[in-house]
Amino acid sequence: MNTRRILSTNCWSWYLGLHVFVFSQCTDPNFNYKEISDDSCQKKLKEYNLKLNEISDTVLVTILDTISSMDCIETLDSVYLMLANRFHSKGNNYLSGNLTWALKFHRVSLKLRKLYYGDTLHVDVLRSWSNMGTAYMYDGNYYQALKYFDSVNINDNRFEVFPQIYNRSKASECFRIIGDYRQSIFQFEKALNTVFNCIRSHDCLSSENWKKTSWVVQDLIANGCLTYQASREYHKGLEIGSLGLDITKSHNSGVDSIKSLARIKMIMGNLWLDSANCVSSKNSSLQAYRNSLDFYDLAWRDFNKIQDTASMITAVRNKGATLFYLRQYDKAITTLKQGIYLNQIFRKNKKNEDAIALYINLGSNLIQAGAKSEGLENYKYAASLVTGQNLEIGQIPNLESFGDSYDLGLYLLGSLGRAHLLLADSSRSHGHYSQMAYDSLARLMNLIRAGYISDQAKLALAAKSRIWIPDAVWDMTKLFFKTGNEFFKKQAFHFAEHAKAFLLLEAARLQNSKQLLPDDLYRLELELNQIQLEDNENILKGEIIQGKQRRFIERLKSEAHAYYALKYQGVTEDPARDMIKLLDSDQSMIKYFIHDSALIIFAIQKDAFFLDTVQILKSHLYSKVSGFRKNINPVNELGLISEEYEKEFCSESKELYSLLIGKIRNKIQLNKRLVIIPDGVLSNLSFDALIITRDSVSEKVIDHVKAQNFLIQHFDISYSFSASMLELMNAPTNLNRFSKSFALIAPEFQKTSEYLSHMKYQKEEINEIYRAVPASTMLKSSTKQDFLNAKEQFRFLHISAHGFEASDPNESFISFDQKSDTPDSNQFLFLKELYHIPMHQELISLTACETALGTLHEGEGNLSLARGFTYAGVKALITTLWKIQTQGASKIIPGFYKKFFNEGKPKDVALAESKREYLNAGKAVYPDEWAGLILIGNTQAYSPANDGPNYLLMVLVSILILMLGIWISKYKFQNRKL
Repeated sequence: MNTRRILSTNCWSWYLGLHVFVFSQCTDPNFNYKEISDDSCQKKLKEYNLKLNEISDTVLVTILDTISSMDCIETLDSVYLMLANRFHSKGNNYLSGNLTWALKFHRVSLKLRKLYYGDTLHVDVLRSWSNMGTAYMYDGNYYQALKYFDSVNINDNRFEVFPQIYNRSKASECFRIIGDYRQSIFQFEKALNTVFNCIRSHDCLSSENWKKTSWVVQDLIANGCLTYQASREYHKGLEIGSLGLDITKSHNSGVDSIKSLARIKMIMGNLWLDSANCVSSKNSSLQAYRNSLDFYDLAWRDFNKIQDTASMITAVRNKGATLFYLRQYDKAITTLKQGIYLNQIFRKNKKNEDAIALYINLGSNLIQAGAKSEGLENYKYAASLVTGQNLEIGQIPNLESFGDSYDLGLYLLGSLGRAHLLLADSSRSHGHYSQMAYDSLARLMNLIRAGYISDQAKLALAAKSRIWIPDAVWDMTKLFFKTGNEFFKKQAFHFAEHAKAFLLLEAARLQNSKQLLPDDLYRLELELNQIQLEDNENILKGEIIQGKQRRFIERLKSEAHAYYALKYQGVTEDPARDMIKLLDSDQSMIKYFIHDSALIIFAIQKDAFFLDTVQILKSHLYSKVSGFRKNINPVNELGLISEEYEKEFCSESKELYSLLIGKIRNKIQLNKRLVIIPDGVLSNLSFDALIITRDSVSEKVIDHVKAQNFLIQHFDISYSFSASMLELMNAPTNLNRFSKSFALIAPEFQKTSEYLSHMKYQKEEINEIYRAVPASTMLKSSTKQDFLNAKEQFRFLHISAHGFEASDPNESFISFDQKSDTPDSNQFLFLKELYHIPMHQELISLTACETALGTLHEGEGNLSLARGFTYAGVKALITTLWKIQTQGASKIIPGFYKKFFNEGKPKDVALAESKREYLNAGKAVYPDEWAGLILIGNTQAYSPANDGPNYLLMVLVSILILMLGIWISKYKFQNRKL
């Protein structure tokens, strides 16, 4: 071969071996491959091409390992190209089966093609890159897949339609699965724009590239809809779905087109169904349900045309669920029975997700329609399908029997709990069965929390748990009032705590912190995730695997505690009991849970555990908190005090006090120190500024201050995100890690900056603190790096800076030094960074605006900077609920430190007393000046004994060493004299 150039003996040996392998199947044993031209070789290869099919893939894979290990391969040999094409085809065949083999075939195909084409860009090389990415994606290694997909994004018009549309579509899917919705949408929009450009061009539509790509467009549209569904932007998902229907109808035909249309219609039905649960208007909700039904019907018809029975069953299942929400139980029963009939015929009623869900849905509709016994029979049958055993009514499936079908487990156990509760009036045993089902539901949520499933799967399951957690809290509350059994009160608290501890996972945006885990921990977690995907039974029963998991968790606790707390830490069996142990004798804890039409209130102290409810619509409560916040500063647009604003604030404040505190105080004697655990919109409320009397006719804030009517004038108040988080924040820490006590950080901002303006009272605030605590250290510069250094040295930190709450919680930040008028984002500390920066401070004070505010998520509160610091490991925070007036902070905070450091008072007491002194001074009494500063977390008093080096001990040791040295010298001198 004229073009052959042998580079080394090893390459030549391999080259010879490859040809021997290729032609060893030929019928002519005397064939001399070295003496023929490329054309002859190609001709001979074609002649015996069918013989290659007779070689077992096991042998081929062995050869692949040899090829992959070579450092160099001779180029420009058509044998390589032929083999590359065959390996490429085989790799595709194994994508839906043996991913290890698929990766090997595609890896070698890519290598051969790259060497054959050299520096010439060829579409087949890009195809190999694409399929490598697809193989890694199916294998669950999404970050590796993204690297391959990114390699195909070449700025060359020849490859825009194919394979870029395919690669961007798959990249979008990867980003969706790992939870990075922003990047998923970016890749989706890039691919969709390319589709539009092609549609506008007749030449493009008639090209071979479009024919290879058009089928991908439906996958692209479906993934775009699913991404918007996951990010709860349902209207955008519906717009994309409608667009996808138009494209499919206009540019595709045949069976594939009908299937694509049906799939998009099914997704649009799901989007309408999910959106119905999120709209505030009842009429809008009903219309969304009806739209959902229409799309499920349309999808069913299309699936019926192509006899896709499995998808038909899914459409019926979803339609039945929608009819349940519409309370059209009889129609739902008829529909679901149709689905069960199809499943029995075509799937032989074997265990599958649709079959189980159909029986659960049918059971729920039958119970609501009054056929309670028949409904329970369907639940029983669903449970039997899950376990493979014939369970009796009241028997609860073992959690292990759900395998990795956690969503079915949540659905079945929640349904059983609610159904048995509805029957509890007829038989006490049903109350017991309800408790058993809900107890299993709680344990399943902890199992999910601690499991090794993907982050995206956890987030999806967290969202699904919202369906059951509110009902579980409400049902346990009703059982408590019905039976008087203390167990149900504890269970109600337990589920209310699950609403926080489980759903807080959404705050993490784990894909951001996961990539920044130590490499060895990151690899170990991927390995454990993969084992879970491959063999769930091994996870549950294999002692070796369980040992790996335990060691991994222990390492996370010590090396990446914030990540552990976010992803794996569940709820203890009796969080109420743990809370009682945690509280001081002069503390009371009040925890709130907002249900659709009631507010559930728990009050706990050393000698009491109280549960009560207040009947109020969720929307009404939201309106009251909104009115409170709107008027915390009654100054109108003209800069004058508005009597109307002040009157509205006083009215809302009094009513909120009556709802949230007054009813409890009428029944139990609350201790002076209150720990508040808010829920939902109550996370935006400063309880400090609630007015405790409704008798006063005055609507002036100053009058209420003088009359000592504000809650903070009677109680010392602190806050927490959840009982579990408070327990974590009260856990002892190793203070020996700190060499210094207290640092003051005051970033510099330019007076001429339009965005991050000079802080008028910052210098006064810092100087007052420095005078109050002479042992404090004022940092000479306050860059982001200075802060990161300070957190390693100082036990306490005070940061007087600008804070910014963004619509995307990850982009909320605190700003450090700004040397110019233009914002320098390198000096921003973002919320997303806090999840992977370990901190151990006993207290960080943030006199920065809105650091306790963030996107309000249903059931869990604000995704705020304060929460980020908490998960980073900080034990206590003084933070802000709104844009505070720094003049107020500059007076209150120094007083707090004086009482905390110098007088040894607990943090909540110190802050409350400083606020009371500020109010008594009477200079600025409106709540925007003082009520927005709140304490979150640990309330313990300052203990100087553990603070930094023990200088007295060091002096004593030095004296002892000196005396020992003198004695030794004297002893030696005496010996010399002797």
